Amino acid sequence: MREASALMRELTKKTDARVFEDENDGDEQRNGVAASDDNVGALGANGAEDDEDEDDVRYEPIQLVFAFSNTKKVEFETSKRYTFERIWKDFVDEHHPEGDVAKAKFTFDGDRIKVSEDTPEALDMDDEDVVDVLL
Repeated sequence: MREASALMRELTKKTDARVFEDENDGDEQRNGVAASDDNVGALGANGAEDDEDEDDVRYEPIQLVFAFSNTKKVEFETSKRYTFERIWKDFVDEHHPEGDVAKAKFTFDGDRIKVSEDTPEALDMDDEDVVDVLL
C-alpha cells in the first residue's frame, strides 16, 4: 500500500510540473513574450525550479479515509491542495475505473463539501480524517 502511495505521489509531482510548465507557456504566449534562458531567472530551462524541494511544498500529502454507506472505508493518499473533484477522480481511476465521478456527494464533519472549490487544506483536514461518501 505504501509503495502504491509513493508511486502515486511521484506521478502527481510529474503531472503538477507539466501543468505548471503548460500554464507558464500559455502566459508567455498571451503576453507576446518568448521564453529564453536569459529571462528564466531562478527557474531551470524547463520552467521548473531546480530545487526538487519545491515539488514537495506543492504536493503536501495527506491520508484521507473515504467512508461509504455500506460501512466500507478506504484510505487514500492525495495532496492537501487538490480540489475534491480531482481527488475523487484520482480515487475512482485507481479503485473503480468503471465508476461515475459525477454521482458522488461528500460530507466532512457533517458539512457538504463543494467538490469544485474545497480542498483538504481549505477545510483544515488532517491525516486520517474521514470523508463520508454518498453514491
